[in-house]
Amino acid sequence: MDRRMRYTAGILHAIGQIARCCCFPGDYAAFLDASPQGELNKLMEECRLWDADHRQLGDHLAVAWKFPHKLGVIAHHHEVTSETPCMRRLVQASCIAASMSGFHTAGRRQEWEPARLEAVLAPGGGCGLQGAICCRK
Repeated sequence: MDRRMRYTAGILHAIGQIARCCCFPGDYAAFLDASPQGELNKLMEECRLWDADHRQLGDHLAVAWKFPHKLGVIAHHHEVTSETPCMRRLVQASCIAASMSGFHTAGRRQEWEPARLEAVLAPGGGCGLQGAICCRK
């Protein structure tokens, strides 16, 4: 994968959150502070409040702004299975690592668990990053 595309995907994957934060700063901040536990619950609550979750909003912006198709990670960055493309797994692993390092958008900070990162990166192979996670104590 192109390094620049990976970097761009990491920066832009949550563009829907940024847009929502710009349009509804107080309401979205309150939502993030009080959002329910679990990704699926948060996404469902976003849909209930705004008729679309941040992935759908981000995907709409990506299409409108003619972003490359490779940035489809924007619309699907919470979906990780054994068949998930490498770019999406890298973005998900970055989100997990950021949250475990104290950079999180909602809820409480997650404890540092390298096994969670390994689990996201290992399925399906092909990323070439298995075993490359640095452990922080």
